[in-house]
Amino acid sequence: MRILDAIAPTALTEAAFFDTFPASDATVFEGIWNAYPYFPSGTVVAGGINEGLFVLRPTSITVSGATPTPAVPARGALAVVGANPTAGRTSLRLDVPESGTVRVSVTDARGREVAVLFDGPVGAGETPLAFDGSALAAGVYTVHAALPGGTTVRASVVVAR
Repeated sequence: MRILDAIAPTALTEAAFFDTFPASDATVFEGIWNAYPYFPSGTVVAGGINEGLFVLRPTSITVSGATPTPAVPARGALAVVGANPTAGRTSLRLDVPESGTVRVSVTDARGREVAVLFDGPVGAGETPLAFDGSALAAGVYTVHAALPGGTTVRASVVVAR
């Protein structure tokens, strides 16, 4: 299982790796069938027919041959709590562990910024946000939240009316 850094959607980099089938490195498929990486805690759940269920919590990140970074800091959470997919407005919730400056923006599949949902100081705790995708073309959009402790990303799907 590979975890990709999608901060720049047009230049993906591998952020973490976990071998779910260490018994062989053959070029046949033996591995996970699905993964769910959207828990606010950072936990990733992955499962395969032969391998069973893996519950993983990445604690360090390696980027393309670089040495591992220290443990991943607490960085807050961003959740889409409204309709997803949406044909109009949806709600998001930002949970910030400490006061600081926050920027929440939306990019399209080509990495172009199409909206800024919030940019400024925020106190620790939950902050509700609104995303209006009614003027956007149908597609998958990425919501980026730059927080005092790091960055978190979520996907939002806009469908045609």
